Amino acid sequence: RKPVWVTSFGHGRFKAQKLENSGMRRSLGMPVGQSGALLHSIDPTSPNAGSFAEGDVLVSVSGISIGNDGCVPFDRGMTEYDRVPFPFATTRQFIGECLEA
Repeated sequence: RKPVWVTSFGHGRFKAQKLENSGMRRSLGMPVGQSGALLHSIDPTSPNAGSFAEGDVLVSVSGISIGNDGCVPFDRGMTEYDRVPFPFATTRQFIGECLEA
């Protein structure tokens, strides 16, 4: 699937599952070496409901790869290894801006 552009994100009002288990990634058809988070329980009233579907795998947000732990690098951390949950990557956007997911 091609990347989806959404015009509002905030908290996406969905739940995401980590994909740390290689068997789970394989069952989803993910190529070896690809990482991401499995979306489920998407709020049908959220602005993103038409862009995402349960079972979608989110692999990056605005060009930042999502790890199988559901986290992205935190560039303001104490070390280069600091990580935060991927929704943090959306907090740098303003209302009305597009976000590639």
